[in-house]
Amino acid sequence: MDTQFAMPGCEIRVRKKILEMRFDGERREMDGVEPERALVSIMRHAQPKGMMFDVREAHYDLPPSRWRERAKVVARITRDYPLAIVCRNDQRAQNRVILAAQREMGGTSEAFSSRTAAQDWLKQQIR
Repeated sequence: MDTQFAMPGCEIRVRKKILEMRFDGERREMDGVEPERALVSIMRHAQPKGMMFDVREAHYDLPPSRWRERAKVVARITRDYPLAIVCRNDQRAQNRVILAAQREMGGTSEAFSSRTAAQDWLKQQIR
């Protein structure tokens, strides 16, 4: 059974033990609190084996210091799960900050340009 949750700018669902978060629209400094709370709540309920964040439709307008803080929060939440981030080429540098923070905390993570590639990688990670 799939678990789903949606709010403006963020959709979360768990399918086949993969927690998928899809972000869209303008993302500003204060937009992180509710999605983070929802993510933690759904993780407790669904007990996923891996995570995929699709940020291709999102535009982040955060100062670099705030982006690093956000990356650390995301890394802390996801460090015990393989994390695939699906992003556009112009988002790769920003998302490398999240990947590096997650890896520094002992996590496994990778960036992809397609959902299919991310899903394939996650399947290999959770075997």
